[in-house]
Amino acid sequence: MKKLKSQHVEFDQIIKFLAGAEKKLEAAYQLAYEAMLKGSLGYMLSFGVRPRSLPGHHVTIIEFAEEHLGKEFKSLMAMFNRMRRKRHDTIYAETPSFPKTKLNRRLRPP
Repeated sequence: MKKLKSQHVEFDQIIKFLAGAEKKLEAAYQLAYEAMLKGSLGYMLSFGVRPRSLPGHHVTIIEFAEEHLGKEFKSLMAMFNRMRRKRHDTIYAETPSFPKTKLNRRLRPP
């Protein structure tokens, strides 16, 4: 049974699919970050403490979890901290980390 068929494709159509995929990835990343943060905050609350509502409270949550979870979870906490930094840079940076013009140049057909 033949599973593929020929399809005429316009470049704009490809861009739309890739843009849709990018939105899904961004949403998934945001959900993963929020799950990590809420899980770490729940862990922190189990010790009877919580961070003050000040700038940097996400850092405080991650540092607390890293300190109390120990060396066994060091690489996982490093990944969480990278996620936090990426989120921070995306939200607060003056320029996007991956400009659309750069994306368009990479996607243009030869």
